[in-house]
Amino acid sequence: MTTTSLQMSRQLLVSELIRRAAHKTPNQVAFIYGNRRITYLELENRILQLAGWLQQQNMQIGDKVGIIFKNNLAFVEVMFGTAAAGCVNVPINFRLSPQQT
Repeated sequence: MTTTSLQMSRQLLVSELIRRAAHKTPNQVAFIYGNRRITYLELENRILQLAGWLQQQNMQIGDKVGIIFKNNLAFVEVMFGTAAAGCVNVPINFRLSPQQT
């Protein structure tokens, strides 16, 4: 095994990080935004729901999904959910002006 392939085999998919945390510490708070808290188990469930919905919409592995959100928990859920579906996140700055396009 080459050094490169060994390094690649140790890498985790982004959604795998949440899955592992949800199974190891399901009731631990994953994110806090304002007065709202979400545990790893709740986050994993919401991620899997979105990933399933994206697949039902015929999104394929590698398809790009534009994401335009302010910083909040919904952004986190969508970011991980699209990754869990095998899609590529394309964050879009909500403050983007016509001159910047």
